Amino acid sequence: GGQAGARYRSFLVTAAGAWVPGPRVRQLDPAGGRLVVPVGDRSHQFLTIVTRNGDELQRTELDPVVFVPLIGRHGLPEGD
Repeated sequence: GGQAGARYRSFLVTAAGAWVPGPRVRQLDPAGGRLVVPVGDRSHQFLTIVTRNGDELQRTELDPVVFVPLIGRHGLPEGD
């Protein structure tokens, strides 16, 4: 999602991946853009907030959650 080259103040990802999706991080507004994403495997994830300030990223893990898996190149591996 999102327009190529666009900057966004926030993203909410509603499917879990094994890592924070790099394409979404690169689209965050460098002046405090935030990404909320479930990160983990198919059965154990943490709701994670990534905040971007310039080239600095702050990552905060919140509560454990279980979301449906993200599929595709930036998603969970098959059979995980």
